[in-house]
Amino acid sequence: MPPFHCHAAGCGVGALDTGPNNNSVFAGALLSVLSNNEGALNGEMVHAAMRDRVVAEASRLGYMDQKPQFAAIEDAGHENGQFVFTPTGI
Repeated sequence: MPPFHCHAAGCGVGALDTGPNNNSVFAGALLSVLSNNEGALNGEMVHAAMRDRVVAEASRLGYMDQKPQFAAIEDAGHENGQFVFTPTGI
C-alpha cells in the first residue's frame, strides 16, 4: 500500500494563500526546503524543516494561526512508509 500522509495548515484552519514569489506561504517553504536539500528527506523531515518557516512567514504577514501539521490521512489504508525526496543526481 502506498504511503498516505499530508501536510496541513492546522486543525480547522485554512491555508494562507499569500506568500513569497507568488506562492503560498506553504509552497514557498516547501520549494525552499526541497531546492536547498542535499540529501534524502522523508515527509517528517520535510515537515520539520518547513514548519518554522511557515509559522514565521505567516506571522510576518499578520496571521498567527498557521501551525502546520503532518499526519497519516485517516482511513486511507496507510500501512507505513513515506515518500523520500532526494536532490537530482543522487
